[in-house]
Amino acid sequence: MKPLLFLASVFLVSAYSYAQGIPENRTVIRDDLIYHQETNELVTGTVEKFYDNGELEERTTYKDGKREGLWEYFRRNGQPMFRQNYKDGKPEGFWEWFNEDGRLQQRENYKDGELDGLRELFDRN
Repeated sequence: MKPLLFLASVFLVSAYSYAQGIPENRTVIRDDLIYHQETNELVTGTVEKFYDNGELEERTTYKDGKREGLWEYFRRNGQPMFRQNYKDGKPEGFWEWFNEDGRLQQRENYKDGELDGLRELFDRN
C-alpha cells in the first residue's frame, strides 16, 4: 500500500508542477538543451518567464530538453508578440507575429525545420 501511495503522490506533485510551469530562473541551458537547475535533468514541461510586474513574458514547452510544441512571447501589456511551434527542437507548423494591439502581422509555416510555403504579411486593415 505504501509504494502505491508514494507513486500517487509523486504523480500528483509532477502534474501540479507541470500545470504551474517551471520558473525560468530554475533552469540552465547547456549545449542547446535546457536542464532543471536543481536536479540537472532535462526539462520536460512548460517553462515560464515573468516581467517584474508579474505579467507573463514567455511560455515555452520542452520535451527532453528541446523545444516541443508552442513557444509564446507576450508584451508588457499582455498582448502576444509571437507564437511559434516546434517539434524535436526544430520549427514545425505556424509561426505568427502580432502588432502591439494583438492583431496578426505575419505568418509563416515550417516543416522539418525549414520554411514551407507562403509567408503572409498583414497590414493594419
